[in-house]
Amino acid sequence: MCADKKIIMITGATRGIGFAAAQLLGSRDATVVIGSRDRERAESAASKLGCHFVQLDICDQRSVNSAATLLTERFGRLDVLVNNSAILLDHYASLLDLKPEVLCETLETNLIGTLRVTQAFLSLLQQSPSPRIINLSSGAG
Repeated sequence: MCADKKIIMITGATRGIGFAAAQLLGSRDATVVIGSRDRERAESAASKLGCHFVQLDICDQRSVNSAATLLTERFGRLDVLVNNSAILLDHYASLLDLKPEVLCETLETNLIGTLRVTQAFLSLLQQSPSPRIINLSSGAG
């Protein structure tokens, strides 16, 4: 099906850096799959980009496993995983002002969620002759 094209999965690609990356990589004759927890936003972005989408909440192991299974069934491999999903809940002048629950939610998404996705997609990446994992971050991350 896509033997000659790179298969690229980008988490959190419905806007910002992820959307721009999907747009650029899609223009280079790659098969791009965008992942988002918001199905409507993912469908809209995929339609604009001419790419595939999968519903993916990186904080939910079942959602991550389901997305990995879907890509396994559809493509059989993954050449590039771009971990882009992240949140910034609040800006704080000082770390001492940071509420512990905000820190926990941020770490769950930005650190543990990224690990969860990487682990779930590892077997797909191992099917590629040249697998890559790209972790994106911003100044907020």
